[in-house]
Amino acid sequence: MWPNIHTGRQQPYEGEGTMKSSHVVRSIACIVGMIILTTGCTDTETIFVDRPLFDDPPADASGYLGYGTEDAQASNFTTCGNCHIGSQSEWENTHHSDAWATLQDSGHAAGFCEACHSISENGNAAEGDVGWVATADPRYQDVQCESCHGPGAGHIGNPEAFQPLASIKVDLDLENGCGECHQGSHHGFVDEWAQSRHGNAATLSIRDRDGCQDCHEGRRALEVFGINADYIEKDGVENLGIVCAVGQDPHNATNEHQLRFPIDVPSVENNLCMKCHHKRAVPEIDNSRG
Repeated sequence: MWPNIHTGRQQPYEGEGTMKSSHVVRSIACIVGMIILTTGCTDTETIFVDRPLFDDPPADASGYLGYGTEDAQASNFTTCGNCHIGSQSEWENTHHSDAWATLQDSGHAAGFCEACHSISENGNAAEGDVGWVATADPRYQDVQCESCHGPGAGHIGNPEAFQPLASIKVDLDLENGCGECHQGSHHGFVDEWAQSRHGNAATLSIRDRDGCQDCHEGRRALEVFGINADYIEKDGVENLGIVCAVGQDPHNATNEHQLRFPIDVPSVENNLCMKCHHKRAVPEIDNSRG
């Protein structure tokens, strides 16, 4: 019951001090009552519920995890995404994340297409059938992290010992990396790249000149672009050329076609092409006439 602070009618008191004390007591009681009621309305209890990060994968999957549970598959949440949440969030906006649905909705889905629209031996260093091809388990649908990085079970078991890095090397006859799927009559990107100047940039003599590697060698170009990424060839010595991953981000679809930088801004610093194609070279003057 709320305390009666003021009824409109005062009872007789023997002194003024007594009357003031009574009002103070009643006011304090009112405040205490309000605190009790407010606390009762807002008090909450935090309940922690354990949930499995992933269901055990099929034995034939060779350590590939895919979507850990049925609920995770429904929300496009990979097993890797439980820890690598930043990469998960970016990947969700790429075409890789809905590759299986894209195939099914295309009107010309065929069995031989499925390995490039799911986790399989394509795109990584696996030998033999793995993932979807080995099990036909829906958890392996879509081009997930393990499509390029390889099986995640070892990394989960011992993160320090197993670092599943992806390869960014590109060529027509490789059995690892982008080219296993992005070539041929359907997605002939690697075929086109091999015939371009980007594809043979690493073989040009100019690559060895001071300052030229910034735009003629893949590792150096990524470094100049400010891209801090780990990949199999990062510490190698073989010239990479301007491979797909130099211009396109495998994880991020902020820019159209997953380009690392936009191509529609008039800025040498922010336009992907202009980072190299802006005539910054100094001409060689070898005679008195210039």
